[in-house]
Amino acid sequence: MPIQAIYCNPAICIARVGGSSVPMDAFTWVRSEDPHNAGETRIAPVWTLDVQADGSVDPRMPGRVVLRDAGQLRPVAPFIEIWCETGPDGQPQSWNREPLTTRLLATEGLNVANLVFTIEAMNFKAARRARNP
Repeated sequence: MPIQAIYCNPAICIARVGGSSVPMDAFTWVRSEDPHNAGETRIAPVWTLDVQADGSVDPRMPGRVVLRDAGQLRPVAPFIEIWCETGPDGQPQSWNREPLTTRLLATEGLNVANLVFTIEAMNFKAARRARNP
């Protein structure tokens, strides 16, 4: 089936710039079981994808979350999934959502070199504090 649409998931993401050369491992927010610490921010490690020199990824489960290396914050580097909708022309109700793969691109006579992404970076925190968008 032909590719009808391509989109990112999530459509918006949060990143943090840091001085360390090592990106932060993936984490999830967790709730404190202690009612006296209910207001604390807590995170726990989850499966992390390490990007290799050839662009492939290697999954790893960290034992703990490391925020700094030698006093430098580790940058948060979000992963964005590229998805598509495939199906017959003019029949959106029958289109299927699926991850965009090199195989699907090849069926359209395309490859990853044909993909172009535009990223719009914003620093809302600085704009808010300066009261200047």
